[in-house]
Amino acid sequence: MASNLLPEEIQAILELLPKGADHAPSGEVSSRDFHRPKRLSAEHRAALVEQVARIAPELERELQGALRGPLAFDLADLDEINSEGLFADLQPPFAIVRFEVKGELGWATWDLPGAVAAIETSLGMPEVKEGKPRKLASVEKTMLKRLIAYPLQRLAKLWKLDVKDLRVVDIPEELGSWRDAGPTADAQRIAVHFGFKGPGGASNLRIFLPGVSVAPQPAPAAKKPQAAVQTPEHLSGVPFDVSVRLGAAEIVLADLLHLEIGDVIPLGSRTDEPLRLIVEDRVCADVRLGTRDGNLAAKVERARPRGREE
Repeated sequence: MASNLLPEEIQAILELLPKGADHAPSGEVSSRDFHRPKRLSAEHRAALVEQVARIAPELERELQGALRGPLAFDLADLDEINSEGLFADLQPPFAIVRFEVKGELGWATWDLPGAVAAIETSLGMPEVKEGKPRKLASVEKTMLKRLIAYPLQRLAKLWKLDVKDLRVVDIPEELGSWRDAGPTADAQRIAVHFGFKGPGGASNLRIFLPGVSVAPQPAPAAKKPQAAVQTPEHLSGVPFDVSVRLGAAEIVLADLLHLEIGDVIPLGSRTDEPLRLIVEDRVCADVRLGTRDGNLAAKVERARPRGREE
């Protein structure tokens, strides 16, 4: 492969590689069309994957009930795609349900052999060996729409989408295009790929959903800390006496009667000790004296829960 880098530049790049790396990292590199940019970040894609994986067991149970038997149904992949030319190489017969989300077209495709086997099982028909692909009969189309509606409606609920006008199509002309939504149409879709193992063996169910937000979800606003105790509304205006106790001393009556201006009464409290905040004769907190706006004030340092009034 030709390079326009100078030998010195190549050497500088090699020196940045991890020590001991004898060869380039292995692995397949997927192509990327930068004319069709993706908007889904890795973090948001991971969040969507987690959401769908969480509801997959519920979908499996619903389909087990519809098909009256054991099966496996799980999330195989989820990604953002550009729906331009999505069905360019598709040849009938096929099993596809098209639908709308706010005027934008979406599609759900199921591998035809797997879809036919599931439909026949749900209708109580005996299992037949795989034969030549064929179009679905009218009753089979109704059942296909019903089966696909299970995951489709659950995804719509998950992502708050209004899915309507479900219709089974069996010719390419009825598939429609993302351009059908007009000048404001959006080609981007979220492609959800489910793996199905049940009647007929393994098959793939893919749902191409328009209208799913691919912008990062805003972080929830930080909640303001709530008070430890919520005041009942009917008591919020009731006044209470609040005082700060500097200390106490016990003296005999004779000394009390002989007090004069300038006498000092020791309170038995250290000047660096917190004081007591008293509300209606009950100690509620430890405080320290200070000033605020030129007034004497008390700053609460520790609340005293009820029953801890030592």
